[in-house]
Amino acid sequence: MEHTEDQLKVSHRLFDCLYWTMFSIVPVVTAGMGILKHSITWTIIYILLTILTFAVVVYRFFCTHCPHYIQSDQKVSCLFLRKVPKYFKARPGPYSFTERFIVFMSLLIWVLFPVYWLYKSIGLMVIYGVSLTALVATL
Repeated sequence: MEHTEDQLKVSHRLFDCLYWTMFSIVPVVTAGMGILKHSITWTIIYILLTILTFAVVVYRFFCTHCPHYIQSDQKVSCLFLRKVPKYFKARPGPYSFTERFIVFMSLLIWVLFPVYWLYKSIGLMVIYGVSLTALVATL
């Protein structure tokens, strides 16, 4: 792990990526299980929504402003993305209102989408809520 003088992490190891991937997968799997109990079609839609939200929307509008994205050569190496090709142009500087709005709305839709099915299984709803809260609190 590399640090600057003020102890800010400037690069990430494979372990960091694995840790955050495993930590963030809990709400996704929980939501998928809750939906799958009722409909395979909606489960597939949720998987596609998850891919669209993170692989396209967040990656394009959020990650392209990140110093890890900007400073990477051909592939990104950050907490969540390891060795992922840079598909979009780096956009140094602050986020625009439109970019923040698009990312926020995409994440809101992604978070709320499975609630209908999870409400039918209170145990999965609790796991989903706790895991999302823990994920957001540690970011």
